Amino acid sequence: MIKSIYIYILLALAGCLFFLPFLGYVHLFDWDEINFAEAAREMILTKDYLKVEIDFKPFYEKPPLFIWLQVLSMKCFGINEFSARFPNVICGICTLGVLFAIGKKISDQTFGLIWAFIYFGSLLPHLYFKSGIIDPWFNLFIFLSIYFLIKNSIETKEVTNRFGISNVLYSGFFGGLSLLTKGPAGILIIIITYFFYFVFRIKKIKRFFISIVIFLSVTLLTSSVWYLSEWYVHGSGFIKEFITYQFRLFSTEDAGHGGPFYFHAVVLFFGCFPASAFLFSGWKTNKIYNDHFRNYSFLMKLLLMVVLLIFSIVKTKIVHYSSLAYFPLTFIAASYIYSVIAGTATLKTTTKIIFFIPSIILLGIFIMVPFLLTTPDIILDKIKDPFAVACLKEPVSQSLFLYFPSLVFLTLLIFCGILIRLKNKIHFFILTWFILPVSLFFFQVMNLPLLEKKLQGSAISFYKEAGKNEECAEPRDFKSYAHLFYAQKKDSLCGSTYIVSKIQYAEKYKNSPEYQYLFTKGGFVFLKISKGEN
Repeated sequence: MIKSIYIYILLALAGCLFFLPFLGYVHLFDWDEINFAEAAREMILTKDYLKVEIDFKPFYEKPPLFIWLQVLSMKCFGINEFSARFPNVICGICTLGVLFAIGKKISDQTFGLIWAFIYFGSLLPHLYFKSGIIDPWFNLFIFLSIYFLIKNSIETKEVTNRFGISNVLYSGFFGGLSLLTKGPAGILIIIITYFFYFVFRIKKIKRFFISIVIFLSVTLLTSSVWYLSEWYVHGSGFIKEFITYQFRLFSTEDAGHGGPFYFHAVVLFFGCFPASAFLFSGWKTNKIYNDHFRNYSFLMKLLLMVVLLIFSIVKTKIVHYSSLAYFPLTFIAASYIYSVIAGTATLKTTTKIIFFIPSIILLGIFIMVPFLLTTPDIILDKIKDPFAVACLKEPVSQSLFLYFPSLVFLTLLIFCGILIRLKNKIHFFILTWFILPVSLFFFQVMNLPLLEKKLQGSAISFYKEAGKNEECAEPRDFKSYAHLFYAQKKDSLCGSTYIVSKIQYAEKYKNSPEYQYLFTKGGFVFLKISKGEN
C-alpha cells in the first residue's frame, strides 16, 4: 500500500499543475470576482482591516475572512488578478487533501483517492478553484463542520465521552469560520442536516441538545473575534444591516437572479459532470459497504437533499449557491466507482448513456464557443438585447487553434468510449477524472480571453486608462464594480470624470449637454462629464 504522504503530494501536485497556471491570464469577472477583490484592495488602502467596504462605503453583505485571505495574497503578489484568485488555489489543494483524508477514514485509501479525483475532475468544482469567488472556502468550512458534528455519533469508539465533545468543538470552530466567511446561511444548513440525521439515526435527545449547545457556543466564540470587534469599533450598524440583507436574500429575488424551482437540480447535473453521471447508480447502497460506511453514505445523501431543497426554495437563484452539494454528490459517485472497481457493481448501460449524453452536449459547447466568437452573425437576429448583440459583434482574431480545446475533449471522449468497449473500467474512470481539467486548461488559454474581451474588455480597458490619468469613471444604468478595481480609485472624494453606460441608453446621453460623447465600443457607450457637472 502506498504511503499516504505520497498521495497527499500527488494531490498537491495535481492542484498546482491545473489550478495555478494562467491564473491571472484574464481580467476578473463582474460582479463577484471583482467585488471581493475590490473589498480587499480598499482594505489595504484604508488600513482598516475590520471594516469591509466597497467604493469606500460600508459593505454589509459579507464578513471579512475571505477578504483577509485576498489581502494577504495581495501583500505577497501585488494587487492583481492572480492575487485575487490565489486563495482558492490553496483551498483547492486543501480540499483534495481533506477528501482523501476523510475518504480514507470512512473506507480506505482507494476510496479516498477516488473521491478526491472525481471532485477534482468535475466541471464547476474544478473551475471554482481557479476563481476569485468566496464559496470554495465557505463550503469547505461548512462541510468540515458537518463532518465533525456527526462523526461522534457514527464513530462512538473514538470520542472522549458519550457526547463526543472533542468532535463538536472542531465542528463549532469550522462553523465559526464559515460564519466569518459568508454569514449565517452555513450555520442553518449545518443545524438542519444534524437535526434530520438525529431524527433518522441518533434519536437521543440529550446528545442532540448538548451537541447543539456546544456547537453554537464554539461557533459564536470563534466568530466573535471579528463580530464583537466590529460592534465595539463601529457600533451595531453592520450587524443590523447584515441580518436585514440575509432575510431579504432568502425571501426575495436578489439582483434579478430569479429562476424556477428546479434550477439547482439542473445546475448540479451539468455542473458536476462527470460525477453526476454516476450519481443515480451510486444512490443505492451497495452490499460491499458495512454499517460504518452506510452511515456516512446516509449523511451525504441527506446533505445533498438539504442543500438542494433549501436553495430551491430560496428566491435568489445563483449557480454557486448550491455548490456545497458538490461534496455529497461526488461522494455518492465515488462510492459507485469504488464498487465497480471492486467488482461488486457493474457499469450499467444506463450509466454509460448518462455519461455520454452530457459529454456530447459539452462537446457542442466547446465547439460553439469559438464558432460564435468568430462568426456571431448567425445568431444576431435571434437576440433581442442590444448590449449582447454589440458584445458579440466585437471583432476578435480568428484562428483554428480556437478549436483545439474541443479537439482535446473529443479525443479524450473517444478514448473513453474505447476503454468502455474494451471493458477497461479502471482506466475509463481515471480518464473521466482528467477529461475536463485537461480540456478546460486549453480553453482557459485559448478561448476564455476572447470571451472575456467581448463581455467586458472595452469597459475595463477604458477604466484602466482613466486610472493611469488618476481620473474616475462610473457606470450608469447597470451595476458594476469594475470601475473601482481597474481604475484603482483612491478614496471616496474622487469625483467622476467619465460615465460608462450600455449601448441601449446611448441616445439619452448623446442629446444631453451635460455629457460629451466620446465613443461606443463592445456594447458600452463612453462619455465625459461636461466641465462643472462632476
